[in-house]
Amino acid sequence: MAECLIPRVESLTRKTQLQEIELERTSKQLKDAIAIAGEETAKCKAAKEVIKSLTAQ
Repeated sequence: MAECLIPRVESLTRKTQLQEIELERTSKQLKDAIAIAGEETAKCKAAKEVIKSLTAQ
């Protein structure tokens, strides 16, 4: 019975390793997207302030 389980365990181990790699890649993409969103938010706020200043004149 143990002989039947070894290939299954090896297969699941490989699958888990691939999923961990994919999770790391996706996590990095998420961090990058959050950073970009923060930058874009700052730009948007600055643009709104400029528009507000120009329309107040």
